[in-house]
Parts: sequence; C-alpha cells; structure tokens
Amino acid sequence: MTHERWLTAQEVADQLGMSRKTVYFHTAAGHLTVRRIGRALRYDPRSLDVVTSLAQPTRRGPHHTPTLERPKDAPLDSPVTS
Repeated sequence: MTHERWLTAQEVADQLGMSRKTVYFHTAAGHLTVRRIGRALRYDPRSLDVVTSLAQPTRRGPHHTPTLERPKDAPLDSPVTS
C-alpha cells in the first residue's frame, strides 16, 4: 500500500499553473478532494486530473461576464442581444 503525500494549495497552484485563489475556487466548486488537517487544507494529488480535464478558460478569463450589445444597424428601441 503506497501513501501519496497530500499537497498544499500553493503546490497545487504551481502544478496546475494557476493562482491559489483559483485553487480555492475549484475547492468550493467540489472539483478537488481536500482534507483539513488541523487548520491546514491538504489536496489529494489524484484529484488534480479533474481540474485539468475541465474546459479551458477563454482568453478573457474564467469569470468573464459577456456584455450585451446592440447591433450597429438596429434601432435604439430594439432589444439587446448577448
């Protein structure tokens, strides 16, 4: 039986090429397996594959909210579209 060492948030961030804030976002979303050891969080290295398999964020970032735009030739009283 082999025991893999569980990782800190910073180690996960370094391995996945993201910030610790993004690691915490994935933790809250339930994408990463985490254990609390005392006051510290430790991440199961086997759960990192889940995050890497998720859709890659767009160049505008993972939390970009698209703006609503009206076509240039549309009348001003027409509804906006996304």
